[in-house]
Amino acid sequence: ANPHASGNLSLTNGQLNSTKLQDPKGSFNYWDGRLNFTADSTFTNSPIVSQSDRIKVTGSIPYQLPFSLKPPESRDIRMDLTLENQGLQILDVFSKQQLHWIDGQGKIALNIDGKMKPTGGIESLSANGTATIRNGRIKSLAIAEPFTDINGEIVFDFDRIDVQKLTGKLAKGQINIAGTIPISESFLLDPSQQLLISMNGIPVNIADKYNGDVNGKIKIIGTALNPIVTGDVQLSNGQVLLPDTSSTSELEVQSASSETPNPNSLQLRDLQITLGDNLQITRAPILNFLATGKIDVNGTLDNPRPFGQVQLQKGSVNLFTTQFRLGSGTQTADFFPTLGTEPVLNLRLYAKTLSSTANLLTQRNSIARTANKNGEIDRPADFYTTSLGSVQTVQVEARIAGLASQLTQRLELTSTPTLSQPEIVLLLGGAIVEQLSAGDNIGLGVASVAGSSLLNNLQDRISDLFSLSDFRLFPTIIRDSKTSSTSTLGIAAEVGTDISPKLSTSVFKILTNNESPYYSLRYRINDQLLLRGSTNLFGENRALVEFEQRF
Repeated sequence: ANPHASGNLSLTNGQLNSTKLQDPKGSFNYWDGRLNFTADSTFTNSPIVSQSDRIKVTGSIPYQLPFSLKPPESRDIRMDLTLENQGLQILDVFSKQQLHWIDGQGKIALNIDGKMKPTGGIESLSANGTATIRNGRIKSLAIAEPFTDINGEIVFDFDRIDVQKLTGKLAKGQINIAGTIPISESFLLDPSQQLLISMNGIPVNIADKYNGDVNGKIKIIGTALNPIVTGDVQLSNGQVLLPDTSSTSELEVQSASSETPNPNSLQLRDLQITLGDNLQITRAPILNFLATGKIDVNGTLDNPRPFGQVQLQKGSVNLFTTQFRLGSGTQTADFFPTLGTEPVLNLRLYAKTLSSTANLLTQRNSIARTANKNGEIDRPADFYTTSLGSVQTVQVEARIAGLASQLTQRLELTSTPTLSQPEIVLLLGGAIVEQLSAGDNIGLGVASVAGSSLLNNLQDRISDLFSLSDFRLFPTIIRDSKTSSTSTLGIAAEVGTDISPKLSTSVFKILTNNESPYYSLRYRINDQLLLRGSTNLFGENRALVEFEQRF
Protein backbone atom coordinates (compact mmCIF):
# COMPACT_ATOMS: atom_id res chain seq x y z
CA ALA A 1 0.00 0.00 0.00
CA ASN A 2 1.14 3.51 -0.83
CA PRO A 3 -1.26 5.88 0.91
CA HIS A 4 -1.77 9.46 -0.31
CA ALA A 5 -3.42 12.34 1.55
CA SER A 6 -3.76 16.12 1.34
CA GLY A 7 -5.70 18.80 3.18
CA ASN A 8 -5.77 21.84 5.41
CA LEU A 9 -5.50 21.94 9.17
CA SER A 10 -5.84 24.27 12.11
CA LEU A 11 -5.11 23.68 15.77
CA THR A 12 -7.02 24.62 18.91
CA ASN A 13 -4.93 25.33 22.04
CA GLY A 14 -1.80 24.52 20.08
CA GLN A 15 1.60 24.53 21.82
CA LEU A 16 5.17 24.34 20.60
CA ASN A 17 7.69 23.29 23.25
CA SER A 18 5.23 24.43 25.98
CA THR A 19 4.72 27.84 24.30
CA LYS A 20 1.11 28.56 23.33
CA LEU A 21 0.39 29.29 19.67
CA GLN A 22 -2.26 31.63 18.33
CA ASP A 23 -4.34 30.70 15.28
CA PRO A 24 -1.94 28.07 13.86
CA LYS A 25 -3.04 26.92 10.40
CA GLY A 26 -1.58 25.27 7.33
CA SER A 27 -1.87 22.72 4.52
CA PHE A 28 -0.19 19.38 3.81
CA ASN A 29 0.10 16.48 1.42
CA TYR A 30 1.52 13.01 1.97
CA TRP A 31 2.99 11.24 -1.06
CA ASP A 32 5.46 8.36 -1.49
CA GLY A 33 6.42 8.27 2.20
CA ARG A 34 7.09 12.00 2.44
CA LEU A 35 5.16 14.70 4.28
CA ASN A 36 5.15 18.12 2.64
CA PHE A 37 3.61 21.02 4.56
CA THR A 38 3.19 24.78 4.92
CA ALA A 39 2.17 26.50 8.17
CA ASP A 40 2.04 29.88 9.80
CA SER A 41 1.20 31.10 13.29
CA THR A 42 2.12 33.51 16.03
CA PHE A 43 2.12 33.43 19.83
CA THR A 44 -0.77 34.20 22.16
CA ASN A 45 1.09 37.07 23.87
CA SER A 46 2.31 38.61 20.62
CA PRO A 47 0.76 42.00 19.71
CA ILE A 48 0.51 41.46 15.94
CA VAL A 49 1.02 44.64 13.97
CA SER A 50 1.22 43.17 10.48
CA GLN A 51 0.98 39.93 8.54
CA SER A 52 4.77 39.88 8.26
CA ASP A 53 5.03 39.24 12.01
CA ARG A 54 3.66 35.74 11.58
CA ILE A 55 6.00 32.75 11.57
CA LYS A 56 5.99 31.03 8.19
CA VAL A 57 7.32 27.50 7.72
CA THR A 58 7.42 25.24 4.69
CA GLY A 59 9.04 21.85 4.72
CA SER A 60 9.36 18.28 3.56
CA ILE A 61 10.31 15.38 5.84
CA PRO A 62 10.49 11.61 5.20
CA TYR A 63 7.98 9.54 7.17
CA GLN A 64 6.73 6.02 6.47
CA LEU A 65 3.35 5.24 7.95
CA PRO A 66 3.16 1.91 9.84
CA PHE A 67 0.84 0.36 7.24
CA SER A 68 2.65 1.81 4.19
CA LEU A 69 4.72 -0.48 1.99
CA LYS A 70 6.32 2.42 0.15
CA PRO A 71 9.44 3.80 1.96
CA PRO A 72 10.57 7.38 1.28
CA GLU A 73 13.00 7.67 -1.58
CA SER A 74 15.45 9.60 0.64
CA ARG A 75 15.95 10.50 4.26
CA ASP A 76 16.56 14.19 3.44
CA ILE A 77 14.94 16.99 5.42
CA ARG A 78 14.11 20.34 3.85
CA MET A 79 12.61 23.32 5.67
CA ASP A 80 12.30 27.07 5.09
CA LEU A 81 11.64 29.43 8.00
CA THR A 82 10.80 33.14 7.78
CA LEU A 83 9.91 35.43 10.66
CA GLU A 84 10.14 39.11 11.51
CA ASN A 85 9.87 41.42 14.53
CA GLN A 86 7.40 39.86 17.03
CA GLY A 87 7.86 36.56 15.26
CA LEU A 88 11.22 36.47 17.04
CA GLN A 89 9.28 35.20 20.05
CA ILE A 90 10.25 31.83 18.62
CA LEU A 91 13.28 32.44 20.86
CA ASP A 92 10.97 31.49 23.77
CA VAL A 93 10.39 28.12 22.11
CA PHE A 94 14.01 27.25 21.39
CA SER A 95 15.20 28.39 24.84
CA LYS A 96 12.40 26.48 26.62
CA GLN A 97 11.13 29.72 28.18
CA GLN A 98 14.54 30.60 29.64
CA LEU A 99 14.60 33.63 27.31
CA HIS A 100 11.69 35.85 26.26
CA TRP A 101 11.71 38.24 23.30
CA ILE A 102 10.01 41.47 24.41
CA ASP A 103 10.20 43.73 21.38
CA GLY A 104 12.47 45.24 18.74
CA GLN A 105 13.12 44.89 15.02
CA GLY A 106 14.55 41.77 13.53
CA LYS A 107 14.33 39.27 10.72
CA ILE A 108 15.33 35.64 10.32
CA ALA A 109 15.33 33.84 6.97
CA LEU A 110 16.57 30.23 7.03
CA ASN A 111 16.84 27.31 4.63
CA ILE A 112 17.35 24.17 6.70
CA ASP A 113 18.58 20.87 5.30
CA GLY A 114 19.37 17.64 7.06
CA LYS A 115 19.02 13.89 7.16
CA MET A 116 16.88 11.61 9.31
CA LYS A 117 18.19 8.48 11.00
CA PRO A 118 16.70 5.19 9.70
CA THR A 119 15.34 4.58 13.21
CA GLY A 120 13.99 8.12 13.61
CA GLY A 121 15.52 11.30 14.95
CA ILE A 122 17.87 13.76 13.28
CA GLU A 123 21.18 12.46 11.98
CA SER A 124 22.56 15.76 10.68
CA LEU A 125 21.38 19.31 10.22
CA SER A 126 22.61 22.37 8.36
CA ALA A 127 21.18 25.84 7.81
CA ASN A 128 21.71 28.63 5.35
CA GLY A 129 20.46 32.13 5.99
CA THR A 130 20.79 35.25 8.09
CA ALA A 131 19.40 36.82 11.25
CA THR A 132 19.49 40.51 12.06
CA ILE A 133 18.40 42.27 15.26
CA ARG A 134 18.01 46.00 15.84
CA ASN A 135 17.25 47.63 19.22
CA GLY A 136 15.90 44.40 20.65
CA ARG A 137 14.94 43.63 24.24
CA ILE A 138 15.16 40.15 25.72
CA LYS A 139 14.25 38.96 29.23
CA SER A 140 16.08 36.07 30.90
CA LEU A 141 14.76 34.06 33.84
CA ALA A 142 18.23 34.16 35.41
CA ILE A 143 18.49 37.97 35.33
CA ALA A 144 16.16 40.46 36.99
CA GLU A 145 16.36 43.19 34.35
CA PRO A 146 15.98 42.74 30.58
CA PHE A 147 18.80 42.99 28.05
CA THR A 148 18.36 46.17 26.02
CA ASP A 149 19.90 47.75 22.92
CA ILE A 150 20.51 44.33 21.39
CA ASN A 151 22.02 44.62 17.93
CA GLY A 152 23.65 41.97 15.84
CA GLU A 153 24.26 40.04 12.65
CA ILE A 154 24.19 36.24 12.55
CA VAL A 155 24.95 34.09 9.52
CA PHE A 156 23.78 30.47 9.28
CA ASP A 157 26.42 28.93 7.04
CA PHE A 158 25.18 25.39 6.42
CA ASP A 159 26.90 23.33 9.15
CA ARG A 160 27.69 26.27 11.44
CA ILE A 161 26.34 29.44 13.01
CA ASP A 162 28.61 32.45 12.61
CA VAL A 163 27.81 35.24 15.08
CA GLN A 164 29.53 38.14 13.38
CA LYS A 165 28.55 40.57 16.10
CA LEU A 166 25.94 40.59 18.83
CA THR A 167 25.93 43.23 21.57
CA GLY A 168 23.58 44.24 24.35
CA LYS A 169 23.32 46.18 27.60
CA LEU A 170 22.07 45.10 30.99
CA ALA A 171 21.65 47.77 33.65
CA LYS A 172 25.23 49.15 33.82
CA GLY A 173 26.72 46.02 32.28
CA GLN A 174 27.69 45.16 28.72
CA ILE A 175 27.69 41.84 26.85
CA ASN A 176 29.43 41.08 23.54
CA ILE A 177 29.12 37.84 21.57
CA ALA A 178 31.10 36.80 18.50
CA GLY A 179 32.38 33.58 16.98
CA THR A 180 31.32 30.32 15.39
CA ILE A 181 29.58 27.19 16.70
CA PRO A 182 28.65 24.00 14.79
CA ILE A 183 24.93 23.35 14.44
CA SER A 184 24.61 19.59 15.00
CA GLU A 185 27.95 17.88 14.30
CA SER A 186 31.02 19.04 16.14
CA PHE A 187 34.17 19.81 14.17
CA LEU A 188 37.55 21.30 14.99
CA LEU A 189 37.69 25.08 15.23
CA ASP A 190 40.65 27.32 15.90
CA PRO A 191 40.27 28.68 19.47
CA SER A 192 40.16 32.21 18.07
CA GLN A 193 37.07 31.26 16.04
CA GLN A 194 35.06 29.69 18.87
CA LEU A 195 31.90 31.41 20.08
CA LEU A 196 33.01 33.84 22.79
CA ILE A 197 30.77 35.70 25.23
CA SER A 198 32.38 38.66 27.01
CA MET A 199 30.58 40.00 30.08
CA ASN A 200 31.28 43.20 32.00
CA GLY A 201 29.28 43.83 35.18
CA ILE A 202 26.31 41.62 34.29
CA PRO A 203 23.94 41.15 37.28
CA VAL A 204 22.83 37.51 37.44
CA ASN A 205 20.29 35.79 39.68
CA ILE A 206 20.27 31.99 39.46
CA ALA A 207 17.61 30.79 41.90
CA ASP A 208 19.03 29.22 45.07
CA LYS A 209 22.57 29.26 43.64
CA TYR A 210 23.97 32.74 42.95
CA ASN A 211 22.94 36.36 43.05
CA GLY A 212 25.48 39.02 42.06
CA ASP A 213 27.69 40.43 39.31
CA VAL A 214 29.48 38.39 36.63
CA ASN A 215 32.55 39.47 34.67
CA GLY A 216 34.76 37.51 32.33
CA LYS A 217 34.76 35.48 29.15
CA ILE A 218 33.09 32.17 28.46
CA LYS A 219 33.23 30.01 25.36
CA ILE A 220 30.36 27.97 23.97
CA ILE A 221 31.73 24.77 22.47
CA GLY A 222 30.04 21.57 21.39
CA THR A 223 27.12 22.29 19.08
CA ALA A 224 24.17 24.64 19.00
CA LEU A 225 21.89 21.68 19.74
CA ASN A 226 24.12 20.48 22.62
CA PRO A 227 26.14 23.47 23.85
CA ILE A 228 28.90 23.22 26.46
CA VAL A 229 30.04 26.20 28.54
CA THR A 230 33.69 26.69 29.44
CA GLY A 231 35.93 29.69 30.16
CA ASP A 232 36.87 31.96 33.05
CA VAL A 233 34.45 34.20 34.94
CA GLN A 234 34.67 36.30 38.07
CA LEU A 235 31.87 36.61 40.61
CA SER A 236 31.71 39.76 42.72
CA ASN A 237 29.35 41.88 44.81
CA GLY A 238 27.05 38.97 45.45
CA GLN A 239 26.25 35.79 47.29
CA VAL A 240 26.86 32.12 46.58
CA LEU A 241 23.88 30.38 48.20
CA LEU A 242 24.60 27.00 49.78
CA PRO A 243 21.88 24.35 49.58
CA ASP A 244 19.87 23.50 52.68
CA THR A 245 20.76 19.86 53.27
CA SER A 246 20.58 19.98 57.07
CA SER A 247 18.31 16.93 57.23
CA THR A 248 20.54 14.73 55.05
CA SER A 249 23.58 12.66 55.86
CA GLU A 250 26.95 12.87 54.09
CA LEU A 251 26.12 9.64 52.23
CA GLU A 252 22.82 11.13 51.05
CA VAL A 253 24.59 14.30 49.88
CA GLN A 254 27.03 12.22 47.82
CA SER A 255 24.18 10.11 46.41
CA ALA A 256 22.15 13.17 45.40
CA SER A 257 25.11 14.82 43.67
CA SER A 258 25.87 11.63 41.71
CA GLU A 259 22.42 11.37 40.15
CA THR A 260 22.22 11.21 36.35
CA PRO A 261 22.23 14.83 35.11
CA ASN A 262 19.32 16.25 33.15
CA PRO A 263 20.32 15.86 29.46
CA ASN A 264 18.47 19.09 28.61
CA SER A 265 20.40 21.14 31.15
CA LEU A 266 23.26 23.34 29.97
CA GLN A 267 26.56 21.46 30.32
CA LEU A 268 29.57 22.94 32.13
CA ARG A 269 33.14 21.85 31.39
CA ASP A 270 36.21 23.19 33.22
CA LEU A 271 34.48 26.49 33.91
CA GLN A 272 36.94 28.46 36.05
CA ILE A 273 35.14 30.62 38.59
CA THR A 274 37.09 33.21 40.55
CA LEU A 275 35.56 34.64 43.72
CA GLY A 276 36.27 38.36 43.54
CA ASP A 277 35.53 41.46 45.60
CA ASN A 278 32.75 41.43 48.17
CA LEU A 279 31.70 37.87 47.40
CA GLN A 280 29.93 36.01 50.19
CA ILE A 281 29.22 32.34 50.78
CA THR A 282 26.04 32.13 52.81
CA ARG A 283 23.31 29.93 54.16
CA ALA A 284 20.89 32.22 55.98
CA PRO A 285 20.58 32.52 58.90
CA ILE A 286 23.30 30.04 59.90
CA LEU A 287 26.52 31.23 58.26
CA ASN A 288 27.92 34.05 56.18
CA PHE A 289 31.55 34.38 55.00
CA LEU A 290 33.51 36.75 52.80
CA ALA A 291 35.44 34.47 50.44
CA THR A 292 38.21 34.46 47.85
CA GLY A 293 39.59 31.66 45.71
CA LYS A 294 39.12 29.79 42.46
CA ILE A 295 36.85 26.84 41.68
CA ASP A 296 36.74 24.52 38.65
CA VAL A 297 33.13 23.60 37.79
CA ASN A 298 31.86 20.68 35.71
CA GLY A 299 28.46 19.03 35.48
CA THR A 300 25.38 20.98 34.41
CA LEU A 301 23.70 24.25 35.33
CA ASP A 302 21.08 22.25 37.28
CA ASN A 303 23.67 20.01 38.95
CA PRO A 304 27.05 21.79 39.11
CA ARG A 305 30.03 19.84 40.45
CA PRO A 306 32.68 22.26 41.74
CA PHE A 307 36.22 21.39 42.78
CA GLY A 308 38.62 23.68 44.58
CA GLN A 309 39.44 25.50 47.79
CA VAL A 310 38.07 28.82 48.96
CA GLN A 311 39.75 30.99 51.59
CA LEU A 312 37.35 32.52 54.10
CA GLN A 313 38.46 35.94 55.30
CA LYS A 314 35.68 37.33 57.46
CA GLY A 315 32.33 36.14 58.61
CA SER A 316 30.29 34.50 61.30
CA VAL A 317 28.37 31.36 62.22
CA ASN A 318 25.32 31.30 64.46
CA LEU A 319 25.59 28.38 66.87
CA PHE A 320 22.97 27.81 69.54
CA THR A 321 22.04 31.40 70.47
CA THR A 322 25.55 32.84 70.05
CA GLN A 323 27.27 34.41 67.07
CA PHE A 324 30.81 33.14 66.45
CA ARG A 325 33.23 35.21 64.39
CA LEU A 326 35.94 33.82 62.17
CA GLY A 327 39.39 33.73 63.77
CA SER A 328 42.68 34.70 62.19
CA GLY A 329 44.83 32.30 60.17
CA THR A 330 43.91 29.91 57.38
CA GLN A 331 40.19 29.15 57.18
CA THR A 332 38.93 27.18 54.20
CA ALA A 333 35.93 25.72 52.47
CA ASP A 334 36.73 22.82 50.13
CA PHE A 335 34.45 21.75 47.29
CA PHE A 336 34.45 18.22 45.87
CA PRO A 337 32.53 16.97 42.79
CA THR A 338 30.94 14.10 44.74
CA LEU A 339 29.37 16.57 47.21
CA GLY A 340 27.90 18.99 44.67
CA THR A 341 27.74 22.54 46.03
CA GLU A 342 28.01 21.38 49.66
CA PRO A 343 31.43 22.52 51.03
CA VAL A 344 33.62 20.86 53.64
CA LEU A 345 34.52 23.53 56.21
CA ASN A 346 37.77 23.77 58.16
CA LEU A 347 37.21 26.66 60.53
CA ARG A 348 38.27 28.13 63.83
CA LEU A 349 35.79 30.59 65.31
CA TYR A 350 35.59 32.61 68.50
CA ALA A 351 32.87 34.11 70.63
CA LYS A 352 32.82 35.93 73.95
CA THR A 353 30.00 35.43 76.36
CA LEU A 354 29.34 36.14 80.02
CA SER A 355 29.04 33.52 82.74
CA SER A 356 27.48 34.18 86.12
CA THR A 357 28.59 32.21 89.17
CA ALA A 358 24.99 32.07 90.30
CA ASN A 359 23.10 31.78 87.06
CA LEU A 360 23.58 31.82 83.28
CA LEU A 361 21.61 35.06 83.06
CA THR A 362 24.13 37.83 82.37
CA GLN A 363 23.59 41.51 82.54
CA ARG A 364 25.68 44.56 83.20
CA ASN A 365 24.60 46.82 86.02
CA SER A 366 25.14 50.52 86.33
CA ILE A 367 28.53 52.15 86.49
CA ALA A 368 27.23 53.82 89.63
CA ARG A 369 28.85 52.50 92.79
CA THR A 370 26.67 50.54 95.18
CA ALA A 371 27.34 49.52 98.75
CA ASN A 372 27.19 45.86 99.72
CA LYS A 373 25.82 44.62 103.02
CA ASN A 374 29.20 45.22 104.72
CA GLY A 375 29.23 48.87 103.60
CA GLU A 376 32.10 48.30 101.19
CA ILE A 377 32.13 49.83 97.71
CA ASP A 378 31.27 47.14 95.16
CA ARG A 379 33.22 46.59 91.97
CA PRO A 380 32.62 48.81 88.91
CA ALA A 381 31.22 47.52 85.65
CA ASP A 382 34.48 46.13 84.31
CA PHE A 383 34.30 43.38 86.91
CA TYR A 384 30.68 42.72 85.92
CA THR A 385 28.32 42.15 88.80
CA THR A 386 24.67 41.21 88.62
CA SER A 387 21.85 40.80 91.06
CA LEU A 388 22.44 37.07 90.62
CA GLY A 389 26.16 36.89 91.29
CA SER A 390 29.52 37.89 89.89
CA VAL A 391 30.05 37.59 86.15
CA GLN A 392 33.14 36.77 84.11
CA THR A 393 33.88 36.89 80.41
CA VAL A 394 34.36 33.47 78.82
CA GLN A 395 36.05 33.16 75.44
CA VAL A 396 34.78 30.15 73.51
CA GLU A 397 36.65 28.62 70.60
CA ALA A 398 34.75 26.48 68.10
CA ARG A 399 36.58 24.21 65.66
CA ILE A 400 34.57 22.89 62.72
CA ALA A 401 35.78 20.21 60.33
CA GLY A 402 33.04 18.76 58.12
CA LEU A 403 30.06 19.50 55.89
CA ALA A 404 28.44 22.91 56.20
CA SER A 405 25.08 21.22 56.77
CA GLN A 406 26.44 19.30 59.77
CA LEU A 407 27.91 22.08 61.88
CA THR A 408 26.68 20.82 65.23
CA GLN A 409 27.79 17.22 64.53
CA ARG A 410 31.32 18.31 63.55
CA LEU A 411 31.80 20.83 66.34
CA GLU A 412 34.53 20.90 68.99
CA LEU A 413 34.16 23.52 71.72
CA THR A 414 36.84 24.75 74.14
CA SER A 415 36.95 27.80 76.38
CA THR A 416 39.13 30.12 78.43
CA PRO A 417 38.75 29.72 81.40
CA THR A 418 38.34 25.97 80.92
CA LEU A 419 34.82 24.58 80.90
CA SER A 420 33.62 21.16 79.85
CA GLN A 421 31.86 20.90 76.48
CA PRO A 422 28.41 20.32 78.07
CA GLU A 423 28.97 23.40 80.25
CA ILE A 424 29.90 25.45 77.18
CA VAL A 425 26.80 24.27 75.31
CA LEU A 426 24.67 25.18 78.32
CA LEU A 427 26.36 28.57 78.53
CA LEU A 428 25.80 29.29 74.83
CA GLY A 429 22.33 27.82 74.42
CA GLY A 430 20.82 28.14 77.85
CA ALA A 431 21.08 31.90 78.20
CA ILE A 432 18.03 32.60 76.10
CA VAL A 433 15.83 30.41 78.30
CA GLU A 434 17.23 31.94 81.46
CA GLN A 435 16.69 35.45 80.11
CA LEU A 436 13.06 34.81 79.30
CA SER A 437 12.33 33.18 82.67
CA ALA A 438 14.24 35.62 84.84
CA GLY A 439 11.43 36.83 87.07
CA ASP A 440 12.05 40.45 87.98
CA ASN A 441 14.28 40.95 84.93
CA ILE A 442 11.90 39.64 82.29
CA GLY A 443 12.11 42.99 80.47
CA LEU A 444 15.87 42.65 80.16
CA GLY A 445 15.42 39.09 78.92
CA VAL A 446 13.02 40.08 76.16
CA ALA A 447 15.21 43.03 75.17
CA SER A 448 18.30 40.80 75.04
CA VAL A 449 16.63 38.22 72.82
CA ALA A 450 15.22 40.85 70.45
CA GLY A 451 18.44 42.86 70.45
CA SER A 452 20.62 39.89 69.55
CA SER A 453 18.66 39.44 66.32
CA LEU A 454 18.50 43.12 65.39
CA LEU A 455 22.06 44.12 66.26
CA ASN A 456 24.15 41.19 64.98
CA ASN A 457 24.49 42.59 61.47
CA LEU A 458 25.41 46.07 62.73
CA GLN A 459 27.96 44.60 65.15
CA ASP A 460 29.54 42.60 62.34
CA ARG A 461 29.88 45.62 60.08
CA ILE A 462 31.46 47.81 62.78
CA SER A 463 33.85 45.04 63.89
CA ASP A 464 34.98 44.48 60.29
CA LEU A 465 35.33 48.20 59.56
CA PHE A 466 37.59 48.90 62.56
CA SER A 467 39.23 45.41 62.80
CA LEU A 468 37.91 44.89 66.33
CA SER A 469 38.10 41.57 68.16
CA ASP A 470 34.85 42.32 69.93
CA PHE A 471 32.08 44.87 69.58
CA ARG A 472 28.78 44.43 71.33
CA LEU A 473 25.61 46.42 71.84
CA PHE A 474 23.17 45.07 74.41
CA PRO A 475 20.38 46.12 76.76
CA THR A 476 21.18 46.57 80.44
CA ILE A 477 19.46 47.48 83.68
CA ILE A 478 20.58 50.88 85.05
CA ARG A 479 20.11 51.06 88.80
CA ASP A 480 19.78 54.34 90.64
CA SER A 481 22.85 54.87 92.86
CA LYS A 482 20.67 56.41 95.61
CA THR A 483 17.68 54.07 95.61
CA SER A 484 18.37 50.51 94.58
CA SER A 485 14.65 49.99 94.05
CA THR A 486 14.62 52.31 91.01
CA SER A 487 15.93 51.02 87.70
CA THR A 488 15.53 51.74 84.00
CA LEU A 489 16.33 49.84 80.81
CA GLY A 490 19.34 51.21 78.92
CA ILE A 491 21.73 50.40 76.11
CA ALA A 492 25.39 49.55 76.72
CA ALA A 493 28.31 49.06 74.37
CA GLU A 494 31.64 47.29 74.72
CA VAL A 495 34.55 47.64 72.32
CA GLY A 496 37.44 45.25 72.73
CA THR A 497 40.56 44.02 71.01
CA ASP A 498 42.86 41.09 71.70
CA ILE A 499 46.49 42.19 71.93
CA SER A 500 47.56 38.57 72.36
CA PRO A 501 45.79 35.30 73.23
CA LYS A 502 46.23 36.16 76.93
CA LEU A 503 46.11 39.97 76.93
CA SER A 504 43.09 42.03 75.92
CA THR A 505 41.75 45.51 76.43
CA SER A 506 38.23 46.94 76.22
CA VAL A 507 36.11 50.04 76.74
CA PHE A 508 32.67 49.77 78.33
CA LYS A 509 30.04 52.54 78.29
CA ILE A 510 26.36 52.76 79.03
CA LEU A 511 25.13 54.91 76.16
CA THR A 512 21.94 56.12 77.82
CA ASN A 513 23.47 57.97 80.77
CA ASN A 514 26.20 60.55 81.34
CA GLU A 515 28.64 58.47 83.35
CA SER A 516 32.22 58.11 82.16
CA PRO A 517 33.32 55.05 80.20
CA TYR A 518 35.44 52.39 81.84
CA TYR A 519 38.74 51.28 80.33
CA SER A 520 39.91 47.83 81.29
CA LEU A 521 42.88 45.53 80.82
CA ARG A 522 42.75 41.76 81.30
CA TYR A 523 45.66 39.34 81.51
CA ARG A 524 45.14 35.64 82.03
CA ILE A 525 48.11 33.97 83.65
CA ASN A 526 46.59 30.46 83.46
CA ASP A 527 43.21 28.78 83.81
CA GLN A 528 43.11 29.60 87.52
CA LEU A 529 44.65 33.08 87.72
CA LEU A 530 43.36 36.24 86.06
CA LEU A 531 44.55 39.84 86.50
CA ARG A 532 42.09 42.66 85.81
CA GLY A 533 42.30 46.39 86.09
CA SER A 534 39.96 49.23 85.17
CA THR A 535 39.66 53.00 85.39
CA ASN A 536 37.27 55.75 84.37
CA LEU A 537 40.15 58.30 84.32
CA PHE A 538 38.37 60.31 87.05
CA GLY A 539 39.84 58.72 90.13
CA GLU A 540 37.89 55.50 90.18
CA ASN A 541 40.54 52.83 89.64
CA ARG A 542 40.33 49.14 90.37
CA ALA A 543 42.68 46.18 90.26
CA LEU A 544 41.81 42.58 90.94
CA VAL A 545 43.53 39.23 91.10
CA GLU A 546 41.08 36.37 90.59
CA PHE A 547 41.70 32.75 91.47
CA GLU A 548 39.28 30.05 90.39
CA GLN A 549 39.38 26.35 91.12
CA ARG A 550 36.65 24.13 89.74
CA PHE A 551 35.56 21.04 91.65
